[in-house]
Order: sequence, then C-alpha cells, then structure tokens
Amino acid sequence: MPILKDPTGTEFDSIFTVLPAHHVFHDSELNPRPIGENVVKLIEEFYSEDPNPQLHVCLCRMEEIETENGWKTVKVLLFDGQHKAVAQLYNERKYLILRIFIKGDKEKLKETNWRAHTELRQIEFFKSIAARVGSGIFAERFKKYLESAGDYKSEAAFINSLPYTERQKMKKKFVQWLKHGILYPKDPEAEDNKMTPFIESEKTRKRGKPISYDAFEKTFIKHFVYTKPAEDRIDPNTEEYFRIIERTNVVKLMSIIAEKALINKFDEKIGAYKIEERLRKGENIPEMHVKAFRIFRPKAFEVWCKLLRDCIEVFLKTRGKLPDTYAEEGKIFWCKLDESDWKEIEKMIERIVNHNIWLSRKLEIIDAINSTRKEVVQRLLLEGKIGDEKVVDTPLTFQYVMGVRS
Repeated sequence: MPILKDPTGTEFDSIFTVLPAHHVFHDSELNPRPIGENVVKLIEEFYSEDPNPQLHVCLCRMEEIETENGWKTVKVLLFDGQHKAVAQLYNERKYLILRIFIKGDKEKLKETNWRAHTELRQIEFFKSIAARVGSGIFAERFKKYLESAGDYKSEAAFINSLPYTERQKMKKKFVQWLKHGILYPKDPEAEDNKMTPFIESEKTRKRGKPISYDAFEKTFIKHFVYTKPAEDRIDPNTEEYFRIIERTNVVKLMSIIAEKALINKFDEKIGAYKIEERLRKGENIPEMHVKAFRIFRPKAFEVWCKLLRDCIEVFLKTRGKLPDTYAEEGKIFWCKLDESDWKEIEKMIERIVNHNIWLSRKLEIIDAINSTRKEVVQRLLLEGKIGDEKVVDTPLTFQYVMGVRS
C-alpha cells in the first residue's frame, strides 16, 4: 500500500485502506468512550438499498504484538469514528474504510485526539471520559518526571518544570487524574469504589443512576480533595505518598455512603427519571429507592456533604489526626485513619442517611428537597425551615450529625 507522508512534516505517516471488520479493534486507551445512543442515527443514515456514504474515514493506529522471521504482527486499533464503524457493522457491512497511522509517538497521538474532543470539540467527550484520557496523559508524564534525576520532587515542581504554555492544560489533566483515580483506584491493594456504579459516566436522555458526574465533582472532589498541585515533597521510593492516603480515604468514605444509602436500595431498573412525578401518578416505588433518590438530589447532596465534611474535620482535629495547617489548606484527608475513626464517621453518615426527612410525605418538603435553589434546600436541611415556617423538628445540624445531645 502507498505510504502517505504528512504534508505538514510530522512523523505521522499513514495508509488509507479497506480492511475486513474482524481485523479492527476498539482503541480503549486513546478513546475509552462507550457507544452512545446517537449510533441509532448513523445506523439509519447508512441503512437502505441506496445508503448515504460515510463522509469521514475511521482513524486507527497500529500496535505491535510480536515479530517473527523479520515480519511484524500488528493490531489495528480504531480510536476515532467508532460510532460510524458500529453503524456499518450493524448494517451487516463486512469491511471498514480506514486511515491507519503507521508511525508516530502514541502519547502525542493520544494528546492530539484528547484535544480534538475537548478544546477543539464539536461534540465533546463526556466529563468522565475526558477525565480518563486526561488522567492517562498526566500519569505518563508525571511518572517520567518522578523517575528523572533530581532530589526534590513535588506536584507543583512538576507543573513548573513544563513550558509556560503547557502548564494550565496540565493542571486540568492533573485534576482529571485525581477524579479518575478516586472513581477507578488502581493503587496496590486498593479497594474498588462502591459508589462508582451509581454515578453517571455518560450522557443519557433518561437517567438510570442517582448521582450525576457533576454532583460527584461538586461534593466529594470539592470538599474532600485538595485539587491544587501540592508543594509537599514526594519521595518516589516510599508508598507514603499523600495522594494515595487521600485517595484511599475518599474511596473509603464514598464506599461507606454507598453501603448505607445505595447498595440493595437504589434499583437501576426503576432508575432516577421523573421519580416524584411517577409517585404522584400512583406508581408503586419502594421506600428505600425513593429515599436513595432524594438523598442524592443535586442541591441536597451538596448541602449535607459540606456538613459531613465540617463534622469530619472537627472530629479529626479533636483526635489529633489532622494538623491545623492541613485543615486550613483543605487537606483534611491527608492523614491516616484507623478503624475507630471510621466507625465514628460511619455513625455520622448513618445519622444523615436515616433522617426521617428523606421519606417525608409533605409535598412542600419534597419540593424543597428537589429544589434547584441551594439556599432553599440549605434552609430546609440545616434549619428545618421553608421560608420562615418551621417544618422539621430536628434538622440536620452539626450537633445532630456529631451525635451531640442538647
């Protein structure tokens, strides 16, 4: 096949060809995005006896598997145009039109594709997918930095070692690395995050899960993760890296909340779509499902998560686990916790989850829980009021969550 040189002079030589579909694989590293609902439109576009043409070829790269007798065996990995490819396969087409990059640095190709779906996007990567890709780019660069020569290493020093024009972009990838690492921890001996299956990871018309990715960012990331590149020294030869400690604690916290409020309680078959409307129409929905749905209504979630954070901060300072400097900077989970600490935190979570407000039958309270105005939800949960009227005898106060009796 003729090898085409990039007219701009880059190293990315390529070939254009048609291959049997069974020789083409999904590139989950460069594009981990799952197939979405919009594929239906493309199936219709390419269907019929006189189908419309596929205007844009699918983009692929090669990954070497082995070399035998001087010949290389490679895998063709498709990273752009996967919906077009799936639509053609669904219509029983046996071949795919491809542009295959046969040369060029994989990391550069990954970053170029990431930028095409974010900064230069027409249809953007969903946030969770962008986080996965951005996380991979940061992790690769950060690993090389930690393995390089030099005694003093830190997250801030790594960012400052980059050319000025790259720093802001890498800071975004750094935050994506923090987010993705919490949802999908890969540290040695790390436990899975039990809340991850309940968080939306792609755009959908009908919500099947109780927690949006946006809500995850505005709660656990905002209140429990220090999102600035830290100046604290990193010792590459020890596992006592503060980010692993922080990640372990946040994952543990989220898993406990999932056990108390979601697992075997929220039914994805029932989903989160128009629950209150369905209840008012007489649909029989289990109480535990309704309760889980309301606990994670976006504004309510933000309010009680901030309250929980404040309680945990005071508790850890009282126990001498959290230094004042860390507390002031927002590094509240940069300390190791033991089982007795977690038992007390678990009690705080139980007090929030088991509060009777979540199963209230009063319409004004239900409407306030579901309100998109944070100040309305805040006044209800923290003060027990709607406007100036007292509607909840025992609201979610600091004393209540801490278990302090008046």
